[in-house]
Amino acid sequence: LNRTEGCSTEAMNNAACAGLLKIVQWLHHNRREGCTTKAMDAAASGGHFEVLLFLRSQRMGGCTSDAAFEAQRKKHEHILAWLNEHYPDAPAPQRRVRIRHLA
Repeated sequence: LNRTEGCSTEAMNNAACAGLLKIVQWLHHNRREGCTTKAMDAAASGGHFEVLLFLRSQRMGGCTSDAAFEAQRKKHEHILAWLNEHYPDAPAPQRRVRIRHLA
């Protein structure tokens, strides 16, 4: 059976967490629910750079300091460098404050 109730933000959050860029793109183009900051946080944590690039290019969700904290903890240096470049005013990873898109 096909379900008719739609998706929640968790669909895109989970796809981003798993690094499933094509699913993230499909959800973005075909659904209205969007995502939360968990999507970028999880993509950064998982080392899913292409997902991060897509989410930011579509101005979706933003991220929290957890993105940088987890990228650093898991040694995703390229992602940490990208976050520092694109979010230079971000709070220290110890504080859980939403990082808003600067552009």
